[in-house]
Amino acid sequence: MTYPPGFGSGSDDQGGQPQPDWSMAPSSNGVWGAPVATLADPAPRAAWGEQSDPDGWPAHLPPPPPQRVDSTWNEPKAAPAAGADDLGAPPKAKPAVIAAMVVGLVAMMAAATGVVVAISHSHIRGNAAQSAAPTTTALVPATSTVAPVPTTTPAPPARFSFTEQAKDWDITKEDTTLHAEWVEGIDHPDCGEIDASGKLAALGCQYAAEMVYRGEGGDLMITEFVLGMGTPEAATEAAAPGQLADTDIVLRPESYISDYGNGGASRWKADAQGSFVVYTVVTADSYVSEDTVDKYERFRHTDTMSSLMVR
Repeated sequence: MTYPPGFGSGSDDQGGQPQPDWSMAPSSNGVWGAPVATLADPAPRAAWGEQSDPDGWPAHLPPPPPQRVDSTWNEPKAAPAAGADDLGAPPKAKPAVIAAMVVGLVAMMAAATGVVVAISHSHIRGNAAQSAAPTTTALVPATSTVAPVPTTTPAPPARFSFTEQAKDWDITKEDTTLHAEWVEGIDHPDCGEIDASGKLAALGCQYAAEMVYRGEGGDLMITEFVLGMGTPEAATEAAAPGQLADTDIVLRPESYISDYGNGGASRWKADAQGSFVVYTVVTADSYVSEDTVDKYERFRHTDTMSSLMVR
């Protein structure tokens, strides 16, 4: 292909291809080689016989695009307000202005206080008027009762009855097993029926419970009395050594072995437990050893004392 004169006078980095020389581009009249205007010369001098734009732009070139111009670019800036510093801080309040503001606030607070005081006085006068009005109070009869204060005096011990022990007696102790059958029991309302010498009355005996057992095939009998003395002090005094003897209590004929004196044995013992005195008598004929009689008297007496302790 044939290129116009001046086209392809050199090569660049694009693979050695010839690049157009726009300085030799055809002019408006189609003539190659005529000089053209460049951006380096925005207002070239017009050729002979050509008219130029009044602004200096050649007439044969299209007009340049309009440029955006900020209307405020060349306008002078407003002077800073009086009293403002270079950083644009607000002007400092003057002392006179501050004083006027304080006086105004004080006046507003005083006015509000006056309103509150006026309302308070009005409320007080209203309450006083209500208090002065006569009132009537309805009397309501009291229906509550005061509970009685419990006394500290201990209750007297419950009266002992033979029915608490009305059963057969069995015990195994010290490698010995003893058994006695229940025979009968009597609740004596006082101690007069069993008092042989008046000693029980003198010691303060109030009542007695009598219990009878039979052991060793009928060759041994247990006769036991629980004497109600009223207080522990009276019981302790009555059971003290030397106070009671085996002749102070009357034994009914069917409640003991009557011929214990013909080679037999008899044991008795008295001790205090609480407000009671336990009086135990064991009699046996000659077929029962004295050691066996001792065990019946000791074990039965101790067992009755323990029952009264946990009663």
